[in-house]
Parts: sequence; structure tokens; C-alpha cells
Amino acid sequence: MSKPYKILLYNNGKRIKVIDQIATYNESVKVYNQILESNVCFFPKEYDWLGRETDYELVLIGPKTGTSINHFRNEMGALVKVKPKGDFVIKKISPYPIEEVFKHKNTDQKHTFRTLVKNFLVNNNNTRVVLSFNNKLVIEYFENEQLDVFVLKNQEDSLRLNETIKVFTQTNGLTNFIFFNDPTIDTVRRVYDALEANYGISREWMARTSTRWLASFKDKPDIIYYDLKSSFRSVTVHCFIYKFKNFLL
Repeated sequence: MSKPYKILLYNNGKRIKVIDQIATYNESVKVYNQILESNVCFFPKEYDWLGRETDYELVLIGPKTGTSINHFRNEMGALVKVKPKGDFVIKKISPYPIEEVFKHKNTDQKHTFRTLVKNFLVNNNNTRVVLSFNNKLVIEYFENEQLDVFVLKNQEDSLRLNETIKVFTQTNGLTNFIFFNDPTIDTVRRVYDALEANYGISREWMARTSTRWLASFKDKPDIIYYDLKSSFRSVTVHCFIYKFKNFLL
């Protein structure tokens, strides 16, 4: 049986993945809505590895029969004209946030916000100090002075993760957390010294502001550096805050 309806994932207007193919329009709409409803994203990806801002969308396309949409409203509420490129029409289109993945420097393992919560935030009752240093996020444990270091794509992502953790702790009534997004010089020196002495993490590496891929574009600030107010999308904290409630794994 022919399956002319496709559910696709787009980023910045470019197709990057075929999620499903379906035979009938009614069934395709049902599956499309199920995929949207099941997508729970706590810390959305906002940049790719080249520093370009992402814009993920879930798109339902079909044959050039029946009705199609000509415009849709983006997450900012603005009307956007739909211009399909190919022998198909767009039936539905919706924002579709993708969960960000970041690296734990200590173990070189990758994590999402969900695994960060499970393995580092609620696994014991130690007091945690959460600090942002450039594109790194550091969790310091008050009782044993251990340190966990996480690597984000840029400084904005580090600050955004810091704020997202803060919202999570407030929503769930966790009081064993202290937050700093602008540490003092004395704090920077103390943490850098401890990382060098106990973990072999150099202060030169900690001083970097982006990943090695982004660093190659350091002479192009229009690509790499964004105004924090514009890049820190309120959807990250405010629209997803209800999903954090009782999110204790």
C-alpha cells in the first residue's frame, strides 16, 4: 500500500529526518498529534556545533490534493509563510524542541537534563553549589568538595542550564542548592586550582568560551555571539516549568 503522507523533522527549513510514513490523511494526523504530545523537552537545543541557532519543526506533508496550509504562527506568535519545495503540500507544521546533549568532562560521557537530574542532582542530599564558567557548568559538593564539570556549546548555554536547574529545584522544593552565574575572582581561582590539582583539568581549558568547533569561528562574532536576552528563550524555563513538577527520578 502506498504511503503518501510523511511526518518529517525540519531544522531552519531543511529536512533532516523522516519520522514516519502513513497511508491515509486521518491516520497521519493522529500519529502526528501523538508525536507532538509525547515530546517532553526540558532543556531544548538552541545552537548547533557551528554556533548557528536552531529552529526545529515537525511537519506533515502529503500529495497535492485537498487543502494545505499557507501560513503558521511560530513560537513568537508571528505569521510565517509556508513555501514547500517539491511535489507535495504541507498539511501541518509545529515547533518541535529537541533535547540538548552535553558532555560530563570527568567521565567523557554524554548527558541530557533528565540524566543530569537523576545522576547528579537528586542522587543524595549533599549541598550543591552550581556555577557557570564560560561554556562550562560546575557542580561543587559542599560536604566533600568534589567537582563535576559539564561542557556546553557556549556561554549562553551554560547560563541557561544554570537557570534551568534553578527553576527545577524551586519547582520541586529542593533547598540544598546554591547558584552562581557570575562567580567572583576568588571563587574562580579556588575552583580552577582544585580542578587542576585533583582532576587534571587546566585553567586554560576552563577559560575557553566555546567548544573547539565554535572556537574556529571566534573571529566571526556575528555567527558565534548572541545577545543573551534574545538567545535565552523564555520557553525554556516558563513554558516547560510545569513539566519539572515532581520530576524526581
